[in-house]
Amino acid sequence: MKQVNWMLLLLFVFLSIASGCIKKEDDLIGPVCQGCTIIKGQLTSGDGTIPIANAKITSNWIKTFYLQGGTIRKKAATTTDSKGYYELKFQIRDDEKGEGYFKTEILPPSVEYLSCSNIGHSFAFFDLKKDTTIVVNYFIPKRAFVELRLTNQSQIKASDYFASSFTSKMGIDGKQGCAPVITWSGGLPSNPVLEVAAEQPVIVTTHKTKDGVKTTTYDTLNLSEGQKAVYNAEF
Repeated sequence: MKQVNWMLLLLFVFLSIASGCIKKEDDLIGPVCQGCTIIKGQLTSGDGTIPIANAKITSNWIKTFYLQGGTIRKKAATTTDSKGYYELKFQIRDDEKGEGYFKTEILPPSVEYLSCSNIGHSFAFFDLKKDTTIVVNYFIPKRAFVELRLTNQSQIKASDYFASSFTSKMGIDGKQGCAPVITWSGGLPSNPVLEVAAEQPVIVTTHKTKDGVKTTTYDTLNLSEGQKAVYNAEF
């Protein structure tokens, strides 16, 4: 008789049940709206003055419970115009007034823009009210690439620590930030490539613990759009 991997079977059943408990709904309104909530603003890149056209923006109301499913309700969807401006209009329903949260998500028009987690913003249910307008501007830089090379990687011991982060401005008014991190050990690839921001200072912060001694160093990179640079580090 063929043996059954019960762990895999249980995992499959669990994932099937969990995914089936999330209800996805649409609550998109027409051009005429009474007592609407409005979220509007502009998307820019470069030095903060270059508009991002044709970016897709959506707003969802989300009420989920850990391992218990929930509801994701699409409230509004739009695309930025030629000057990077957008406007989302939706009506807050009675069941959305006291629980859940509203989340705005942004999809840039091309892969030329830096992709970083949480491009967008979340509002608690009590942050938004009917017949209210909120202005939210986003900054999304173009991307460049950094190839990291650690010259003496083999010297890292099990008790040591070595990590570098590459921080740049991004998000709401450029104040949220994006900071990809690479943590080194003896078994990591020797030449990883990270996606970082172009046309602005990228702050490189390196934390090191060597033989029990902790140090932190800082550096700055300035890369052009699409550029791939090599960054040499030493443990």
